[in-house]
Amino acid sequence: MDISIFLAKAFGLYMLIMGVALVLRKENFTGIVSDSTEDETYRFMLSIITTIVGILLVISHNIWSGPGWVILITVMSWLILLKGISRIFLSDDQFENLTGWVGPVTYLWIGVLSIVLGIYLAYIGFAL
Repeated sequence: MDISIFLAKAFGLYMLIMGVALVLRKENFTGIVSDSTEDETYRFMLSIITTIVGILLVISHNIWSGPGWVILITVMSWLILLKGISRIFLSDDQFENLTGWVGPVTYLWIGVLSIVLGIYLAYIGFAL
């Protein structure tokens, strides 16, 4: 359970910080993501890092029973791993099709959801 609490704190704070940034700077994130996806070397290196982090998270926290927040951390860990793997194997066109529809309004909603989940996980992590 110690790893679950640690990851709840880490995910919670990260999601809270990024959620606020997405809400306050949603227009900027459209350009940032667009620029980062155009550089193939940068995208590949980011894919490798994301995959490694995902593997470490899944190995350290693959817990499918217990409170809902513990399962949420496991699901998030698997999603990070799948995101890294998909970025390695998707072609440029496929990646563009998946990310091309994202705009400022989408970042606003993602930011709000991230804030809510971040508050929830941080509360769980720091309260226990």
